[in-house]
Amino acid sequence: TMENGIPQWIPDVKKQFDENPDLKRDAGLNFLPGRFIGAFSNEVTWPTPEDQKTQWQKLEESFSAKMPIKIIDKVSASYLAREWPKYQDFISKTSSLNFDDEFKKALFASSDEEALNLLHSVQEKYKAAGVDEMAEFVAQKAAERDDVGF
Repeated sequence: TMENGIPQWIPDVKKQFDENPDLKRDAGLNFLPGRFIGAFSNEVTWPTPEDQKTQWQKLEESFSAKMPIKIIDKVSASYLAREWPKYQDFISKTSSLNFDDEFKKALFASSDEEALNLLHSVQEKYKAAGVDEMAEFVAQKAAERDDVGF
């Protein structure tokens, strides 16, 4: 049932579910990790009564009220890159590269020269895979559209 736009438990239904959890499962109302699209916690379907909310839940709700989610109807550069004819080849060549790891190694390198060598090495691997050509393709595609958000 709904109260002020918020779904509420019907007491006798809740009692039945509490006494026999299989009824809830069979009705498709249980949270099943990895099996229910859209579920991210066991509180998704049933709201927590105000007096049972933690301070953290109240804080999250206050943020949502102050800064509601805004849908930005744009496409990203990575979306446009998928149209590039050599995209799959690029992905297969770069999937094992991890710039973040190389960057961390460079931060703790024993010398500036060693740090630069690490960074230039990973940069050259991306260039060899065709990152410059892909960037040109994306720039060209982006110039043809007015709905690209970066």
